[in-house]
Amino acid sequence: MWLKTLQQAKRVIKIVVGFTVLLAGVVMLVTPGPGWVVIALGLAILAAEYVWARRLLDHIKKQGGKLRDAVFSSNSTSNPPRFVWARRLLNHLKELGARIRYAVFSSSGPKNSPDPPADSPK
Repeated sequence: MWLKTLQQAKRVIKIVVGFTVLLAGVVMLVTPGPGWVVIALGLAILAAEYVWARRLLDHIKKQGGKLRDAVFSSNSTSNPPRFVWARRLLNHLKELGARIRYAVFSSSGPKNSPDPPADSPK
C-alpha cells in the first residue's frame, strides 16, 4: 500500500511540475525568456505520463529541425545563407543605435551654449 501511494505521489508531482513549467514557457513567449525551450522542457516532463505530450514534443522537434535547415542551409552559391542577412540587419541596427546615442549625448546644452554676458546677474 505504501509503495502504491509513493508512486502516485511521484506521478502527481511530475504532472504538477510539468504543467507549471509548460505554463511558464507559454508566459515566456510574450515576456523575456527562452519560451520555446521551457515549453519543450515542460512537454518532456509531461511526456513521461501523457502520450499527447510525447506526440506534441516530437512534432515540435520535427518542426524545429525544418526551421534549422531552412535558416542555415544555402541552396545557391550566389546568395549567402539566410542567417547572414539577419546578422547584417542586426549590425545595421546596432550602428544606427550608436549614431543616435552619439547624436543625443554628444551635444549637451551647457557646453555648446555661449557664455552669458559678464554684467548679467547669476
